[in-house]
Amino acid sequence: LGMCDWEERFLWIQMRSRLREAPLNQRRNHAGALRFLEERSRSCGGARPQEAIRALTSALTQRPEDWALLRRRGLAYAAAEDYGAALEDLKAAVSQAPDSAVLHYQTGLLMRRIDAVDAAEARAAFERALALRPSFAEASLELAKLDADSGADADARARFEATLRLDPNLNSARAAWIAFALETEDWATALSQWQNGLTRAPSAPDLLRFFPQL
Repeated sequence: LGMCDWEERFLWIQMRSRLREAPLNQRRNHAGALRFLEERSRSCGGARPQEAIRALTSALTQRPEDWALLRRRGLAYAAAEDYGAALEDLKAAVSQAPDSAVLHYQTGLLMRRIDAVDAAEARAAFERALALRPSFAEASLELAKLDADSGADADARARFEATLRLDPNLNSARAAWIAFALETEDWATALSQWQNGLTRAPSAPDLLRFFPQL
């Protein structure tokens, strides 16, 4: 288990999911990138998620109140794409460590993966993460995406701007804002954010992919 970073594997799964959505699924190198992410999400230091789940379950029989073990098993369940069990473990971990901003954030990400979970629950998790850690730009970004998804355009713009004030170098936030601006036909914002981003990171793939559109 020590060789397996389940948080990294969870991140690969999140990226793979995003790659299957528009506009990323329309890129010329989509198939190759998807194969790479699928390989990364399957490989984790040689460990298999089911093996990790069994080992962590055994450990939890000895230390049932260990929230760190619950979190790791939850992420292993997520790696195995058993999202219901993963959410149950992460919620249990949050109940034991309510002041962990990262736990709230990871729980919110998982909720976003599960269609049956109300978006309001994910929003509450990200809001709690941001309240616990006001500099948590990634949590702010997820709130911006939720605003955009719900059609709250003005709130989304304000939240994207706030996110980049927290971390001007967070390319994923700037790329999400550009995509949102293009979708809402806010061409001036899309172009200015693209230019600002490339000034900071001239070779950032997240930003260069918008070149044909801008």
